[in-house]
Amino acid sequence: FLFIFLSACSTMSARKAAGPRSTPAAAVQDNKTVLNPEVYYHFLSGQQCLADQNLGCALNEFTAALDYDNESSYLHLQICQIHTLQGNFEEALTWCQKAAALDPLHTETRFLLARIYAAVNRIDDAASEYSALIRINPEDEEPYLSLTLIYAAQKKYPQAFKTIHKLLT
Repeated sequence: FLFIFLSACSTMSARKAAGPRSTPAAAVQDNKTVLNPEVYYHFLSGQQCLADQNLGCALNEFTAALDYDNESSYLHLQICQIHTLQGNFEEALTWCQKAAALDPLHTETRFLLARIYAAVNRIDDAASEYSALIRINPEDEEPYLSLTLIYAAQKKYPQAFKTIHKLLT
């Protein structure tokens, strides 16, 4: 997991449009963005804090890492997850929206965003996220089922049946 993150950090922005990043700590060399080592330090420190079940410490470290790589959807997602664990759903929502804006095709982020919308009673927004997840990956059953449950809870039975029918066919 750690290796995957570190690799993703160092290559993620290379997939984006060419040019310098907005963070002053990053530099472009040979059309590849090189991140400041502070990002990795704070990320690893945040992971250690999570392993120690110290959410406040982890939140501080991941936030510090953003000072060096503010375009990291993964760091935004980590902060969102910590706020979710702490029950700070409105704050989690803000961070998850930022993560989704940075990487709109990342399904883990979009699922969490839909769940947070539901938790703060923004049911139409949750339904919209589940619909987006179906468009992103029509083979995944979970967004169909979640969207069906939302429609059923709202007594929108025709939409519920239509959604579950799409899954079954």
